[in-house]
Amino acid sequence: MIVHSILTALFALCFAIVLMTDGGVYPLTVSLAAVLMALVLAVASLRQPWPKGRAWPLVTCSMLWLLVVGWTILQTLPLPGDILANPAWSTLRQAIAVPSGSVQGRISVAADDSLYAIIPISLPFVTFMAAFLLFRTDREVAKLWRVIGVVGGCLAVFAIVQSVVFPDTLMFSRKEAYLGSLTAPFVNRNTAATFYGVVALVLASQTLLSLRDGPAQQTGRAGGSSSEARIRDLFLFGSLALASLVALALTQSRGGALSAFVGFAVFLLGTGFTAGVKTQAVGQGRFFSSTPGRQGVAGKFGRRRIFVVVIALVCFAALAFLLLGRAVLRAERQGPEDSRFCIYRGVIDAIDTNFWQGIGAGSFRYYFAAFRSPECGIVGGWFRAHDVYLDTVLALGLPLGLLVIATIAAALTCLLARGMMTRRRQRPIILAMIAATVLVAIHACLDFSLQIPGFALLFALMAALTANVSLNRSGKSAR
Repeated sequence: MIVHSILTALFALCFAIVLMTDGGVYPLTVSLAAVLMALVLAVASLRQPWPKGRAWPLVTCSMLWLLVVGWTILQTLPLPGDILANPAWSTLRQAIAVPSGSVQGRISVAADDSLYAIIPISLPFVTFMAAFLLFRTDREVAKLWRVIGVVGGCLAVFAIVQSVVFPDTLMFSRKEAYLGSLTAPFVNRNTAATFYGVVALVLASQTLLSLRDGPAQQTGRAGGSSSEARIRDLFLFGSLALASLVALALTQSRGGALSAFVGFAVFLLGTGFTAGVKTQAVGQGRFFSSTPGRQGVAGKFGRRRIFVVVIALVCFAALAFLLLGRAVLRAERQGPEDSRFCIYRGVIDAIDTNFWQGIGAGSFRYYFAAFRSPECGIVGGWFRAHDVYLDTVLALGLPLGLLVIATIAAALTCLLARGMMTRRRQRPIILAMIAATVLVAIHACLDFSLQIPGFALLFALMAALTANVSLNRSGKSAR
C-alpha cells in the first residue's frame, strides 16, 4: 500500500512537471518526466505482474513502442554505401566539398534530434503502461477520473482569470505568442482548446455518474448518497465543465471549437441512444439488448429517447453558439485561407520523396524548407506539419507510419467496443473516451496537440483508465 502511494505520487509529479512547464516542451522537463515515469513503470511491473488474460493492451503498447524506437534508432545510424540514406547527405558532401567517406549517409537528416525525439515519443507509451498497471480497479479509476476532471476544471478557471486579469502572462512567465487568446497551461491555443475540450467531456461524464449514483457509490464508500452531496457534486462538475467550455472559447481556436462540437455531439448521441439499454456478454452475437418489454427498434430507440436527444443537441448547439462565438468570428474574419493547407502540399511531396524510410523523428523543421512552396509565403517557420498523421508518416515512412496509426486506432476501437458491450454502469466513462478520441482524431488533422507531451500524457492516461474499465468484470470491479 505504501509503495502504491509512492508510485501514485511520482505519477502525479510527472504530470505536474509537464503541465507547469508549458506542456513539457523543454528538453530538461520532458526528460525528467520520462525518467520518473519509466521508474514508476519498472517498479509497478515488478510489484504487480502483467494480468493474465487481459494483458494484450500492454503487449500491443510495448511492441509498438519497441518498433517505433528501434526504427528511429536505425534511422540515425550510418549506412554503408548510403543504402536508404537521405539524398540530403550527398548534397551536403557536395556543398562542403569533402570526400564521400568522411560524411556517412543516414536515413535521418538530423540524427541527434531524432535520438532526442525518442524521449517525448516514449513518454505517452510508458504512461499508458504505468497507468494500466497502477489503476486497475473500478474504484481506482473512478477516483482518478474525478481528479482529472477537477484538476482540469480548476486549470480552466485559473486560465480564465489569468487571461482577463493578466493577459500578457503565461502561467509564471511573460506571454510571447498568441496574445489575446487563452493558452494556459500551454503555449499554443490549439493545444489548449483540445485539452479543455477533453476535460469538459470528462466532467460531463462525471456529472452523469453523480446524477445516477451519487458520490457515495462513485467512490465505493459504504452507505447511501445524500441529496445534499449529490447536488454539491452536480454543481461542482457542472460549473467546472462550463468553465472548461468558456476556456475553450477564449482560445479562439477554430479547429478546437469544431472538434469539441463534434465530440460533444457524439457524447450526447451515445448517452441518449444507450440510456436504459442492457449490456450483452461478449460473444453472444449482439452488442446491446433492449430493456424488458420494449423489444426491437421501437424499444431501443423510442420516440421519447429520440426527442430527448434532439432537445439535448439543440441546447448544446445554442450553448456552443454562445461560448464559441469568438472562434467563429475569427474564422469569418480570416476567411477560408489558411497557410497550413498550402503547407500540406509540400509535406505530401516530402512523403512521396521519402516513401519507404521516412526522414526521422524531429527532422521536420530542417528538411521541410526544401519542399515549402513560395506560394505559401516566407513568413514564419514550420517546426511541425500541423497534421499528426502526415507528420508521423513523414518521420517513419509510409508503411510503418500507417501501421502505427492503424494499430492504435484498432486497439482503442476494440477496447471501447468491449466496454460499451459489457460495462453498462461505466458507460459514461466509456462514452467520454469515445467522444474524446473523436475530438482528438479530428483535431489531429489540423494541429499537433498529440505531439505536445502535456496533452499526450492526458490522453494516454485516459486510454489506460478506460482500458481497465472495459476489461474488468463487474463482479470484481470494486476490488
